[in-house]
Amino acid sequence: MNLKIIEVVACGSVIWLFRGDILNSLQNLEEIVVGDCAKMRAGKHLRWSHHSHFLRSVDILGCNALKRLPMALFDDSNLPQQLPPPSLKEIKGTLSWWESLEWDQPEAKTILHPYFIEEDAEMLKHRLEQ
Repeated sequence: MNLKIIEVVACGSVIWLFRGDILNSLQNLEEIVVGDCAKMRAGKHLRWSHHSHFLRSVDILGCNALKRLPMALFDDSNLPQQLPPPSLKEIKGTLSWWESLEWDQPEAKTILHPYFIEEDAEMLKHRLEQ
């Protein structure tokens, strides 16, 4: 699939962002934007195919039930720690959302934290309305 951007905004009844193996078919996905989807969840055991995607940016606003990110760290046997997806540039959201995330890999929050950009909820809301 050649889909590069997924933007889901004001979908109060949508529960699942991704289910099953759909992520592995979105190999060209660069950006995920989700806003004002209070019931949305990512899915508990989702994994990217780390060597075949281009995800650069994840923006989340007003999705308090979204407790997991659809990404995982991967191993590079030449390095002492696991790595984020190689194309990742930023994860944007409110600090309260970031702090509430649940991680399958204990070190994921620490490793992904340099990519986190705290955004004020009003700023994110304004961006999503454009």
